[in-house]
Amino acid sequence: MHLSSTTEVARADRRASGRRASGQFISQGLMHVVLLAMAVLALAPFVWSIFASFKPFKELVSSQNLLPHTWTLNNYREIFTRAHFLDAAQNSIIAAVSVTAVTLLTSSAGPATSVTAPRLRRPLRLLARRAQPIAAGRSRRSR
Repeated sequence: MHLSSTTEVARADRRASGRRASGQFISQGLMHVVLLAMAVLALAPFVWSIFASFKPFKELVSSQNLLPHTWTLNNYREIFTRAHFLDAAQNSIIAAVSVTAVTLLTSSAGPATSVTAPRLRRPLRLLARRAQPIAAGRSRRSR
């Protein structure tokens, strides 16, 4: 009798773990479907804007199709000729590099200036101290 009850308990245990595994499989599958739907929703505007960039203006405002009927590169030609895109891109690159360099210099001002550049020690520390209250003041006001 003891052997049969042990066997029955083991069988019941296996059935319960099988149900748990199938329940986890279903919940994992449902989670993946929801995440996939969210990813499609997040990427849809980017896909639409890429296809819209190849449409002429009249087709862009009148057609509801995703794919253009008439493919054109005129929008890209216009960006480079009329909108001074290269000047704007150059300005953005200069601004990004400058901000990154200043951030790297001021965030490591303490250890870097104490050993390697004694002449820059005072100006960099002053700059770092001046930047901290500005950032702290903005965060306090926004709360």
